[in-house]
Amino acid sequence: MSACEYLIGAGAAKAGTTLLYDLMKDHPALRVGREKEIHYFDRTDSPDRAEYDALFPKGGTRFDVTPIYMYYEDCPEKIASTIGTGGVKIVILLRDPIERARSHYNMSKYQGQEKISFEESFETEAARIAANDHDRRIYSYFSRGLYAKQLDNIYKYFPRENVLVTIFEDFVSNQQRSIDAICDFAGIERIAIRQTASNVGVHQLKIGWIDSVIRTLMRKTPKALKFKPLRSLKHAINKTLAKPVKKQPLDAEFLGKLKDYYIEDVMRLNTVYGLDTSKWRNFEAKG
Repeated sequence: MSACEYLIGAGAAKAGTTLLYDLMKDHPALRVGREKEIHYFDRTDSPDRAEYDALFPKGGTRFDVTPIYMYYEDCPEKIASTIGTGGVKIVILLRDPIERARSHYNMSKYQGQEKISFEESFETEAARIAANDHDRRIYSYFSRGLYAKQLDNIYKYFPRENVLVTIFEDFVSNQQRSIDAICDFAGIERIAIRQTASNVGVHQLKIGWIDSVIRTLMRKTPKALKFKPLRSLKHAINKTLAKPVKKQPLDAEFLGKLKDYYIEDVMRLNTVYGLDTSKWRNFEAKG
């Protein structure tokens, strides 16, 4: 069994990628960077293999879980042209796109970055994400769920045998089996994992002034020191003091509009890519 050089979790955001990272990060064959999301290929116009490799400890398979890689059209091409395709294995997790969008929106609310309603964010998304890269990263709740379109782009640069696509609901409910499949796919030994609850969709309204203070500290703290301690402090405080966000049912008319927005893409996942999306409750086959 030959291990791949790079194992990349390319997406989708809010579809279990943090759980994937948490279950795999301590695998003895993997080398992880300072954080889960390296954000290399989406933040540079001139990627360099040596520069990218330097972000990981030496030896083993480099493990990068940056879910925006799937969404940004130029990232698959950058990855392929920088580190090649033969030694790269890409893992993709897909979640019901409507539930994914709601989770993404709730995260933005939790982080204090969103002021308008979920319905308004759908109507204004095209204009908002066209404004600048910062807004595209934050407010792309709905377009990120057009998965078939993104897979089309990935397969322009990577052969299908180098891409493993898993449905989020299967991944969460069958974690050991899913991790076994990923290990086999990456050419590394299987490991025993402890079934873990996914944090997807669990967000809290932050305590604004505390979050602001910690963000200021993070900006002023040297990069080598700021990552885990201050981030852990922020999350611990918010978790302790903040109030849970209650998930409200969607208006039936708006839900229908979202289904219309996604249905063709979901059908292509089934017919073109052979994926079973029957567990996506918003797109369950009737009858």
